[in-house]
Amino acid sequence: MSPASVIGWTMLSIVVPGAAHLRSGRRRIGFALLGVFLALIVAGVVVGVSIVGNPGALVRDSTLITTSVLAGVGALAWFVLVLTSYITLKPDRLNGTGQIVTGIVAGVLCVAVMAPFASVTNLVIVGRDTVNQIFAGDPEGTTAPIKQHDPWNGRDRVNFLLIGGDAAGNRTGVRTDSMTVASVHVKTGNTVMFSLPRNLQHVHFPRAPPWPGSSPTGSWPSCPTAAC
Repeated sequence: MSPASVIGWTMLSIVVPGAAHLRSGRRRIGFALLGVFLALIVAGVVVGVSIVGNPGALVRDSTLITTSVLAGVGALAWFVLVLTSYITLKPDRLNGTGQIVTGIVAGVLCVAVMAPFASVTNLVIVGRDTVNQIFAGDPEGTTAPIKQHDPWNGRDRVNFLLIGGDAAGNRTGVRTDSMTVASVHVKTGNTVMFSLPRNLQHVHFPRAPPWPGSSPTGSWPSCPTAAC
């Protein structure tokens, strides 16, 4: 077997596990590796189809941890696969130059096949940290538990700020087009609504706290209509 053949069959084993073993006559191991690879593909398809109907499962902490662990195991498995595929082709039968060249290429392949798995692991870890920061829980348990018979925890009135956006192709970004405060009486559902003009400016506040600290000028910051 020439150095080119050893390198070629080793590279083929990356995408078709067991190819090098079949080429070297180790059919039992070759077919076993190929069978495991096909089983992994089928399992991946099944998991992918199940996630299509439940995309929220992708950002679950358990899913992200499992993915990162599987990526680590995959990196190790493919490293061993390339190494054993190269060894089973018996490169020691080559001359000195062939052994050196094929050995260097095999070493590079062993490291290269781990790179995609390392990238996946890194992306999953970063994504998990991001999701946990955005949807952080209440570690100190200061949030009052939600009661089914009283979800508003005894509040008589709940206020909502409704904001409408305005954008167009000839403008940059989305601007606040309307601001409406809706105050809902919890027991009756009666709602009072009042609008805040988007060009509201120079509204004077009373001198009592907390306004002086929030607005040192004593009025609502100047906001030109075109910029609001």
